[in-house]
Amino acid sequence: MNLNWDAVGAIAELVSGIGVIATLMYLALQIRQNTKSVRETNLRSQTDRAIGHSRFVVSTPEMMNIFRRGCANLDELTPDERWKVGTFLFSMVQGWQEEFHLQPFPI
Repeated sequence: MNLNWDAVGAIAELVSGIGVIATLMYLALQIRQNTKSVRETNLRSQTDRAIGHSRFVVSTPEMMNIFRRGCANLDELTPDERWKVGTFLFSMVQGWQEEFHLQPFPI
């Protein structure tokens, strides 16, 4: 049997090309699954943070009182109470800002 080494080389290149394409498809799938998992983890973290903020206000009678009075009339709060509300709201806004920056943007 007489082998044509050019034909064998061409077949080997074809097989290796198919292997490269299969590997790239597998990597693309893995990256997509990982991205989805990271997004779900970030969303869960943001949700937990929002729930924590709500629980803090509800479970702390002083903060609940300050918030209720502040919603009715902000001028009614003392400077220390305004500082507490402002600090709390700042932490909430920081969470929203982080959530905004973690959102994927269409290309």
